[in-house]
Amino acid sequence: MKVSTAYNNFARGKIDHDMIGRYDLPIYQTGSDEFKNFISNFKGNAIYRAGLESYLQFQDCALVEFRFSNTQNYIVVMFANKMRFLSYDVSGNFGWVLDGGAAILEVATPYTLADCKYIARGKPAQNGDAMIFTRNGYEPYKLTRVSANNFTFAPYSRKDDPFPSAWAATKAITGITQATNAVVTCVAHGYTTGQRVLFAGIVGMTQLNAYTATVTNLTANTFSIDVDTTKFTAWSSGGTSALVTAGDYPDNALFYKGRLYYSTTLAKTTTVWASQSGNYFIMTIPTGTTTDIDALQFTIADITQRIEWLFGGDNSLLAGSADGIVACNGGQVNTAITASTVQANITTADGCNRTYPSRKDGLVFYVGLNDRNVYYFSYDLLTESFKAKDANFISYDITLGGFTKIRFKKDRNDLIYTLRGGTDFCSVNFKESENIVGWHEHSTSGTITDMALITNNMGTPQIFVLALRNGNYFIEHQADYVEFNHRVNFFTGKTLAAKLLDDQAYNRYVAEQLRSCVYLDNALSYKDLRATTITYNSGAGTITASGASFLVGDVGKHIAYKTSTGYEYGRFLITGYTSATVVTVSVLQTPTTNVWSSWYLSFNSLSGLAQYNGQTVSVVADGGYLTDQAISGGATTFSKQITSVVLGYKYKGLIKTFIQGFAVQGTNTQTTYKAVSRVGVRTVSSAGVFIGTSLYAMEPVQELSPVDLNYLPPLPMDGTKYVNFSDDTEIDKYFYVVQEEPLPLNLAALLLETDYAVKS
Repeated sequence: MKVSTAYNNFARGKIDHDMIGRYDLPIYQTGSDEFKNFISNFKGNAIYRAGLESYLQFQDCALVEFRFSNTQNYIVVMFANKMRFLSYDVSGNFGWVLDGGAAILEVATPYTLADCKYIARGKPAQNGDAMIFTRNGYEPYKLTRVSANNFTFAPYSRKDDPFPSAWAATKAITGITQATNAVVTCVAHGYTTGQRVLFAGIVGMTQLNAYTATVTNLTANTFSIDVDTTKFTAWSSGGTSALVTAGDYPDNALFYKGRLYYSTTLAKTTTVWASQSGNYFIMTIPTGTTTDIDALQFTIADITQRIEWLFGGDNSLLAGSADGIVACNGGQVNTAITASTVQANITTADGCNRTYPSRKDGLVFYVGLNDRNVYYFSYDLLTESFKAKDANFISYDITLGGFTKIRFKKDRNDLIYTLRGGTDFCSVNFKESENIVGWHEHSTSGTITDMALITNNMGTPQIFVLALRNGNYFIEHQADYVEFNHRVNFFTGKTLAAKLLDDQAYNRYVAEQLRSCVYLDNALSYKDLRATTITYNSGAGTITASGASFLVGDVGKHIAYKTSTGYEYGRFLITGYTSATVVTVSVLQTPTTNVWSSWYLSFNSLSGLAQYNGQTVSVVADGGYLTDQAISGGATTFSKQITSVVLGYKYKGLIKTFIQGFAVQGTNTQTTYKAVSRVGVRTVSSAGVFIGTSLYAMEPVQELSPVDLNYLPPLPMDGTKYVNFSDDTEIDKYFYVVQEEPLPLNLAALLLETDYAVKS
């Protein structure tokens, strides 16, 4: 019996291997036994994941997102006792933020590298241009964005600060100015910049009493503080300052609905503190009657394990602990928290680890206590209860190693990304309304130790990772997925001549798009694209540029037009050098116009590749896979002239279906022998890909050698291509899809023609 089976929905990604017996479930057809280095989306396509572009080499560190606006965001790079900043400049180039002197902006911190990683996993609190860093054993610090290329990092003033626990002997005050940063006169105070002091007993400027402020040392007898006293009453007499010498400091902070919340000191692991409403640095708790704006403090009685994180839910402040998730509100959901109405009730949701939650579609996603289960959390209006569901209850295998970071990337695929065990990363296709939860695992040559997500200057979200490769750390960016043009958009007429012209234009345009594809990791890209106007003189056999463009060593190189619509082309071989603006040429492709202002100068060697020394990398040239070659001396040569190149490390894409078979007319074909005779592979703008029923006998779907005749790579497949098989008979018949070539693959369907009940 010959049966055609269509696999046209890969939305459920990887499912646990021990589900091979549940062929009665719909997920048996939409899930896979293996799903590596592919992503799925809500449409059901399986898409070969984009590569990781190498931006810069650095050192072991931790990545924290600082979101200032939709068009200006930063990655705070924390390492031992320092932090730097990565961002996009006004031209859209990504790199280190430079200070006013054009040096890399760097600020000092008190943290060890281990502290940095702990803080990054828990995520500091941010409001506008200020970010609060908390860690047990350290004063809370405030990172302040002063300007686009200026940040400060220091402790900050709080009134009735609940965290200091010990003070040195008091010093007498003999004057305080009314200023943005008040100057205190205190003879022989002995304080140094960054220390914190507590004020008391001041007459006149009584508003400063109970403030714990940060010192900037001016002279032996004066110091300034980070308190604005311009609107305080003038100092008249007296007062003391006392140096803070010890404290019980919090581990978590959160800006939420007009207050700054803290939690989890070493002595009070289940306690939460909240600032005055509308004033984040006033922590005064009244002793008598309270008002709705007063600061407050409460201990959560329903838990005994420490609070791991605070998160701002839509309806309540959420406190995560190993005991469970606690909802804190003003007595009921959507009621503001006040000192007189605050309530904290544990929900039925499972406990969590330190990994900070993320939000998607109104749901909160967090990692469970065992580091492996990802739960999504919502409030049920009908039952008035909080409910958490397990997002990987049938995809548990993929969580081996545990999750340490989770981020949602809002784009056309809407995936949630997770850092797995500090070695690699995973993603999940989630759409609750369609009951889709599909997991994907992503391996790489090396390890992924951290991850961050910010938007570029256009507001487009970008995933960055810290990768350890061959003993070196690199900050890398996940490349964008190229949206290929469609053949239907290339139409100039109904004749066969017009069709040939349109086919070639489509091929050229797509080839230009392929240059932007990156399907290698730790990838470097290079192309020598020029914008000077060049004019071809066919009579003289010369090309003249409007500005200096050529060198003597350019003889033997090619000049190739960059097509704008697909209908423009031209290519020349440089045969002689006349000057920096004039070269003699021979025609390789007759140009459609003799004047053009966007063109490539070819090359056949490349330097600046020291990060690959001693390694073998893959080479994609002019949009087509060329070869693999070893790198030494930070340079390499190519076998021909090329106009663009992407180099980096390969990763293998693998999809393995579950065992084929189904129930029909009382017969369960899971138990019959079967052999695949023909397979239709339906793809969208794809290249490469091997298919088969065994990893040891795979059939290519497309040959990938660049076509020298027209200097274009093979046209990507778009539609259905059938491959015939001579297959062995087996009861457990799997089917495999492998992408080993660093080229795009968007798999829409597999159409398997299988002979069932074939005798062994």
